[in-house]
Amino acid sequence: MASSKSDETAGSGTAQRSHIAATPTATVTHPAIDTQVDAAVQRATEKVYEQVGSVAVGLALGDDSLVNSSFVGDITSWEEQLRHCYKPPTCYTEKDIPNPININIGPKGWARVIFVVYNTSDIVIQHPAVYVMGITGQDALVKFSRADRRPGTGISLEFPPSENVDLVPFKTAMGAYDFPVDITVDNSVQEFSLGFRIFAEKLPNKVMRLQFHVVRQLQQ
Repeated sequence: MASSKSDETAGSGTAQRSHIAATPTATVTHPAIDTQVDAAVQRATEKVYEQVGSVAVGLALGDDSLVNSSFVGDITSWEEQLRHCYKPPTCYTEKDIPNPININIGPKGWARVIFVVYNTSDIVIQHPAVYVMGITGQDALVKFSRADRRPGTGISLEFPPSENVDLVPFKTAMGAYDFPVDITVDNSVQEFSLGFRIFAEKLPNKVMRLQFHVVRQLQQ
């Protein structure tokens, strides 16, 4: 009997534990809160995977004969396009820009620099903002202006978003977007620096600082 009671007690205990484990836990749901959480998670996920634009910026240097950045041949690389640009302009890819850059202002006292912008990403960059700024403190000695609007009135120049077209990816456009600037330099200036800045809603702020050495030679 003792053995039977012990077995009975053990069996009863086992049955009780099974009964507790089988009992479902009650779950309280809040549909409105769940919906808000799902929406927040979706927004965070979309932000993480949102595509961001990128650009490469080259240079073309010349005088008023320099209208745009053009190149020789059917070239499918933005770097090779600049390396094969039509002469007489001197062209540099972003990787090839020297420090300092020789800029020949000739006897006229000015030169044209075209900032050649390539959209190297997979998305359209909508209406970027572009700025050119002097950063040497020579306010009255180095002036920036739009092409053929010399001598300019200050040490900064803006290409506002409202005036700029969308930058289509290079793999589609197969070309660049030009931002020409005429730089008028006082006779006393031997070197100067400028900053180039471009940004847009889906293009992180890109800033380049460029150092120029002034050359005064007759242009061929």
